[in-house]
Amino acid sequence: MDKEFIDRITKKVLQKLKDQGLLYEKSILCLNFSQKQEKEVEEKYPNYDFHFSSVLQMSQDYDEIWIGRLSIQDLSQSALGLRSTVGNLVQEAAKGKKVLVFSSEHKTFQSKHPVPEALASMWEDYSQRLQAMGFVFNPETIPAGKATKQEDSSQLVYLNKKLISQGAIAHLKGRSVTLVIPKKATITPLAVDFCKENRIEIKRESETEDASR
Repeated sequence: MDKEFIDRITKKVLQKLKDQGLLYEKSILCLNFSQKQEKEVEEKYPNYDFHFSSVLQMSQDYDEIWIGRLSIQDLSQSALGLRSTVGNLVQEAAKGKKVLVFSSEHKTFQSKHPVPEALASMWEDYSQRLQAMGFVFNPETIPAGKATKQEDSSQLVYLNKKLISQGAIAHLKGRSVTLVIPKKATITPLAVDFCKENRIEIKRESETEDASR
């Protein structure tokens, strides 16, 4: 039997099943997901067809691409229009593909280590470039795991730095959280203005310790 004829019949049957709601609503390619994230999305979205991988699968077509953790290298290369370690994400976004990013390594790194303001600003600029290309960072409609939910419920973000600049907290834009900084840390006027504009409350470590007693 002619292969082209079989393909046409198969497509018609699959479309009919999809129209009747008998197939998955969406086909999602999940990149760099932890086992915990894999389990959570499968439980949360049983009607989605998930494919977990560490690199882009060009042989298949997906409705959306979800990234469990975007590395600093992939962030930088993608923002510069280059092929990243997982594949050409920018090319997929240019095709109109929805790309969702659960978490980005540079933000986790900044929360744990002192980062020069120039480097923090560069990472933030890269994030904004990708968002302008259609990438969605920290989508609220997607579950990000128990650890993230706990952070959201407490609304506390700790930043262990001696000098708090605007660039160091730029990733908190629009989050309306409480920023906890060391007792003797210095915060720049621009950082203070940034916090006011984004409704971010600033507290010293001693204040949070007293409140918990």
